[in-house]
Amino acid sequence: MKGDKKLVSKPANIVEISKNKAQEIFNQVEAGTLTIEEGIKQLSEALGIKC
Repeated sequence: MKGDKKLVSKPANIVEISKNKAQEIFNQVEAGTLTIEEGIKQLSEALGIKC
Protein backbone atom coordinates (compact mmCIF):
# COMPACT_ATOMS: atom_id res chain seq x y z
CA MET A 1 0.00 0.00 0.00
CA LYS A 2 1.14 3.51 -0.66
CA GLY A 3 2.15 5.48 2.36
CA ASP A 4 2.79 2.41 4.49
CA LYS A 5 6.07 2.64 6.33
CA LYS A 6 7.79 -0.12 8.18
CA LEU A 7 8.69 1.03 11.63
CA VAL A 8 12.03 0.04 12.99
CA SER A 9 11.75 -0.88 16.62
CA LYS A 10 14.14 -1.90 19.32
CA PRO A 11 14.22 -5.55 20.21
CA ALA A 12 11.75 -6.44 22.92
CA ASN A 13 14.61 -7.59 25.12
CA ILE A 14 16.79 -4.48 24.80
CA VAL A 15 17.02 -4.15 28.58
CA GLU A 16 18.26 -7.73 28.91
CA ILE A 17 20.80 -7.22 26.11
CA SER A 18 22.10 -4.04 27.75
CA LYS A 19 22.24 -5.74 31.14
CA ASN A 20 24.26 -8.63 29.70
CA LYS A 21 26.71 -6.32 27.93
CA ALA A 22 27.20 -4.31 31.11
CA GLN A 23 27.80 -7.46 33.15
CA GLU A 24 30.39 -8.70 30.64
CA ILE A 25 32.25 -5.38 30.90
CA PHE A 26 32.15 -5.45 34.72
CA ASN A 27 33.47 -9.02 34.68
CA GLN A 28 36.37 -8.00 32.42
CA VAL A 29 37.28 -5.10 34.71
CA GLU A 30 37.17 -7.36 37.76
CA ALA A 31 39.31 -9.98 35.97
CA GLY A 32 41.84 -7.32 35.07
CA THR A 33 41.49 -7.73 31.30
CA LEU A 34 40.16 -4.16 31.04
CA THR A 35 41.23 -1.09 32.94
CA ILE A 36 38.56 0.91 34.73
CA GLU A 37 38.91 3.65 32.11
CA GLU A 38 38.47 1.15 29.26
CA GLY A 39 35.48 -0.35 31.05
CA ILE A 40 33.84 3.03 31.46
CA LYS A 41 34.39 3.80 27.79
CA GLN A 42 32.98 0.47 26.64
CA LEU A 43 30.06 0.69 29.05
CA SER A 44 29.11 4.16 27.84
CA GLU A 45 29.33 3.01 24.22
CA ALA A 46 27.28 -0.14 24.90
CA LEU A 47 24.57 1.81 26.68
CA GLY A 48 24.67 4.82 24.36
CA ILE A 49 25.50 7.38 27.02
CA LYS A 50 28.21 10.00 27.32
CA CYS A 51 30.39 10.28 30.41
